[in-house]
Amino acid sequence: MITEIEKKNLNELSKQILAGTVDRDSKIKLDVFDKNFVFMNEG
Repeated sequence: MITEIEKKNLNELSKQILAGTVDRDSKIKLDVFDKNFVFMNEG
């Protein structure tokens, strides 16, 4: 079962992949800055 937090993060990750902000073919790191989840490619 997917929790609300997981669902929110998955939706945001999907948006960033579609926008080209993160590359889905590379490792993606999830971090927290100023109480917000942030996705970024590693390396």
